[in-house]
Amino acid sequence: MHKSTLTDLTTIRKRARRFHVRPNKEHSQNFLLNQDVVRTMASEAGIGKRDWVLEVGAGFGALTEELLATGAEVLAFEIDEHLAAALVDRFRSETQFQLIVGDFFRWYREHTQELMHKSFSIVANLPYHVSSFFFETVLSDSISPKQIIVLLQKEVAERIAAKPGAMSLLSLSVQMFGTPSVLLYVPKRDFWPQPDVDSAVLAVKNIHGGPDNTKQLFQLARMAFAGKRKQLHNTLAAGLHRSGAEIVPLLRKANIAETARPQELTVADWKRLAEAFQALLETRTSP
Repeated sequence: MHKSTLTDLTTIRKRARRFHVRPNKEHSQNFLLNQDVVRTMASEAGIGKRDWVLEVGAGFGALTEELLATGAEVLAFEIDEHLAAALVDRFRSETQFQLIVGDFFRWYREHTQELMHKSFSIVANLPYHVSSFFFETVLSDSISPKQIIVLLQKEVAERIAAKPGAMSLLSLSVQMFGTPSVLLYVPKRDFWPQPDVDSAVLAVKNIHGGPDNTKQLFQLARMAFAGKRKQLHNTLAAGLHRSGAEIVPLLRKANIAETARPQELTVADWKRLAEAFQALLETRTSP
């Protein structure tokens, strides 16, 4: 097995000086010092020759190098021009490596049609400040990565993988499209510069499109989680501008207790609730 130097602090500092990189806290530029973590991420992705991988925020290329070692085709994104220069210097001879210097999210939106017909995985050391927007962007009805393996803030990873009783709009928005699990925890001391919080590696597998009424479902979920400490029959009545007398039968039809709170519902519960509400709308609009 190859031994990388891109998680070695001395090497990272030398390359930072050489390419004039000054770690930017605003951009969550914290470089991983633990080679076992990047090795685990590449291994968990289960990728190999001719597989296509998107890597967001490649940094100095520690994860990039491990992904390339699998034989996969790696399309790396780096918005920092100084780090991009370091990546080109390191991987210029790698035929499976391609670099996009710019914003991943803009590129992803502009290539929707291409991605709809492409099999790809996303493996990334994700900048902390884009975590929620990242999942909102890459999980949808039209585009489905095979899998997502990301290193992100521990608290966010745990929220995404939460079970009923501790669910949030974020966990629902990911679990509606796939199965998340926390693979391992990474202490803050394993980064340079050291961030304020610990991290975790999160896997999202079994990714699929949402139900036909996904839009309706999230409309209800946003209303409910806006008052997550309140019972559903109260928040939905207020959000939908309907009386409690109309909402309680809706919950019963979906086999949900009227005293339930949004964080207690499963993904299946939300699907049934959206179906029941859709049926109510159709009944009211039918001649």
